[in-house]
Amino acid sequence: MGDVIGRGWELYLRYNIINDNVKRNNLSLFANLFSVRNKIEKVSSTIAAMNARADTARSSRPITRYAEGQSTSAIWAVPSKGIDPSTGYEIFVKRDGSLSNIYDPRDQVIVGDSRAKIEGTFGTNLELNGIGFNVFFRFRYGGQAYNQTLVERVENVAAAYYNVDRRVYEERWQKPGDITFFKGLIDNAGIAITEPTYTTSRFVQDDNLMALENLTMYYRFSNALNKKLGLENTRISFFTSDVFRLSSIRRERGLDYPFAKTFSLQIQTSF
Repeated sequence: MGDVIGRGWELYLRYNIINDNVKRNNLSLFANLFSVRNKIEKVSSTIAAMNARADTARSSRPITRYAEGQSTSAIWAVPSKGIDPSTGYEIFVKRDGSLSNIYDPRDQVIVGDSRAKIEGTFGTNLELNGIGFNVFFRFRYGGQAYNQTLVERVENVAAAYYNVDRRVYEERWQKPGDITFFKGLIDNAGIAITEPTYTTSRFVQDDNLMALENLTMYYRFSNALNKKLGLENTRISFFTSDVFRLSSIRRERGLDYPFAKTFSLQIQTSF
């Protein structure tokens, strides 16, 4: 279907600060960093035909395109100057640089890339006198994402028929002079704006992330305590995930911005 060249690097680091095998005390730091970039060298006639169909397709989410010399994860959309404060319509940038309120899919260009420039994990493992902590972070920096949730919940909702997000009535353009991120329900002449919101750079956002994905705390029984209880290799562990998440893009789920948290308590022994 085509030729793609991928280039990248990966770096894994681990440093032991404490390593006492007799007392089982240890402290180590680790990090795993990587970056991958893909470049399309050649596309087949089938891919070219698919790209041509995308030039006439009106979609509310980015359509995958493959262009020679570009990334396989490029985000294509019509460039936007935002919402016109005088009319409530969106201002689009055409291929020749002129401005228009008329959406044309042929004006789509690359406005971002969903692949991060660098991403990876890092953390620490610690155990002192039977008390241990394992901490695991994940991060990404330099990529973008299309915030489809904002399109579906705020601009492409059927406001006349269903209960809607409060932003539909509180944060959309309402009258001349309003400076808003979302286009109006009606224009400056009081006429309903009925055309759906199609793929636009207005909803492309930086997707940087820092998350504490896993945290483990445990207590390992000493040999003396194990012997007293008639047990061996006893350990009580507490696990939790998604402790916190810092992100430049808000991934809406349900009525708020929650993400799954799990808590587990484990007792492990032998006798």
